[in-house]
Amino acid sequence: MRSSSINYLSEVILNSLEGNVYILDREYRFVYFNKSFADSYKFSFDELPQLHEISKVITSEHPFFLSTVEHYKRTFEGESFELEPNTIKQKFSPLMDENGIVSMILVQFHVLPNTIPFVSENVLYSESQYHEVINLISDIVFKTDQHWQWTFLNDSWTKILNYSIEESLGRPFYDFMHPEDAAQKEQLFDALIREKKPTSKHLARFITKTGEIKWIKASVTFISDPKGFVIGATGTLRDITRQKENAHIYELLSNNVKDLVCIHDLEGSLLYLSPSIKQITGYEPQDLIGKKLSDYYHPDDLEITDKEQLPFGETTSSYTSYRFKKANGSYVWLETNSKVFFDDYDLTHRIITSSREINDRKRTEEVLMASLQKEKELNDLKTLFVNVASHEFRTPLSTIRSSTEIIQLIDKEQNPHIVKHVNIISSQIDRITNLMNEILIVGKIESNNLSCNKEDVNILELVKTSTEAQNVLQKDGRFIDFNVTGSPRTAQIDPLHLTLILDNLLSNAFKYSRNKPNPVLSLIFNEDSFQISIQDFGIGIPSEVKNNVFNSFYRANNVGRIEGTGLGLVIAKNLVKINGGKLSFVSKENEGSTFILYFGYL
Repeated sequence: MRSSSINYLSEVILNSLEGNVYILDREYRFVYFNKSFADSYKFSFDELPQLHEISKVITSEHPFFLSTVEHYKRTFEGESFELEPNTIKQKFSPLMDENGIVSMILVQFHVLPNTIPFVSENVLYSESQYHEVINLISDIVFKTDQHWQWTFLNDSWTKILNYSIEESLGRPFYDFMHPEDAAQKEQLFDALIREKKPTSKHLARFITKTGEIKWIKASVTFISDPKGFVIGATGTLRDITRQKENAHIYELLSNNVKDLVCIHDLEGSLLYLSPSIKQITGYEPQDLIGKKLSDYYHPDDLEITDKEQLPFGETTSSYTSYRFKKANGSYVWLETNSKVFFDDYDLTHRIITSSREINDRKRTEEVLMASLQKEKELNDLKTLFVNVASHEFRTPLSTIRSSTEIIQLIDKEQNPHIVKHVNIISSQIDRITNLMNEILIVGKIESNNLSCNKEDVNILELVKTSTEAQNVLQKDGRFIDFNVTGSPRTAQIDPLHLTLILDNLLSNAFKYSRNKPNPVLSLIFNEDSFQISIQDFGIGIPSEVKNNVFNSFYRANNVGRIEGTGLGLVIAKNLVKINGGKLSFVSKENEGSTFILYFGYL
């Protein structure tokens, strides 16, 4: 149970503590207690403890509780201490507020297995109550005779090793051990007896009834008769299999993972470094304990890493990259991921970092940055060249066009040969002019310099105008079959862009379908968008080159001698995108193509 002054995270941590745990404020009122303590309290006072009520230990006249009250007072004075007699193991810890004043105390205690005499003499619990308490303990509590045969086991024996208590009592403890560990039992106990140690702690492997191996941490106290002869043992067995497995996994990770894992306090001081620090920087872990990683940053990287530091309480990770000074004086590029976490062991916040060497990546980035800079310079040069070339081309083209017009004025009799060649010159001038215009547009698109000036446009009128303009240019008498579906509406779009898109697509529809039926334009007004589809019945696009039709200067292998620059679809697609629309197509060779435009009204 917890009061409102204990938050959820604290409760989780407190509940993970073993044994009986409770917290008192300065008036000896309960702020927190776990279930084990509540059960023990009920055995002693015949009622459960209540939050915010004063502990009955304070008013009890029992000698054990009187001494406990004295321990409370010492703890409120700021002293932290443990008591470990042969009865009840107790730990008292002061809890300070933000001003450093002890506002509460944390008390933990374990009932040790050989407390029956104490219980009987002090009437703290009845013997039946004592056994109930013992069976609540998660560790195995045992007692043996002088032949090391079990004479008492609590319920945890069955929970951990699967043997019933009935089938285990009377058998020696080493019957349940791993053969390799059982073979050394006599050496262990003989040495202890010879050296007359009262207690021992050691690790051993036990085998469960199902054949599973359990790592057990044994705490053993020897029982002696009045003459000093050992007549048995008592103590606890704790299952640490999971901790052992975790420690093994941790060791494997620490020794084999190349990344550097560190734990820091909130000031940045190093508390732990994984062994990989040696391989990465040349330092031994102990060389850097108590220091800060930032002490070894390259001076030019200090300001950057300060800005990227993870603030206290941040729940997401932060990444920083910097140069770290190695033991030999050179620098290595590291990338570090940092995160704040709560350390249950020390009951405080820590920072955990994971770092890896990124020298190769940094070299690659430098090469890429140099390449990007070179590419930018080339693009700038290309744009400059296109602009200059376009300007320089326009001047002679204008002169040539003027000369053809003068020739037409001089040739008053309209000589057929002269007219033919003047028309050829004029058509080629138009062709070059269109090419230069398209190159200029592509150059603006690639350099992100093409502006989009949207306005409210009557879509039906604009499409009609573009269609009629293309119809006039056709010399074979064909025209666009124009269909409209839905209620015409206006839309926010750049009218010059839409006109250029339609001119390119309609021109292609005629150009690539000579001697075929009329192209078809369908304008569909939907509720939220409008759609324009342009269908022809011409040569189509081969399936193997469909992914290339939007590449600059690309032309399919079936166009033959049909004129074109390979820029029209590139321009159309980019203008559609700039205006927030989509362009798609379907095509089949020798059957034709359909290009579909989708635009929203806004």
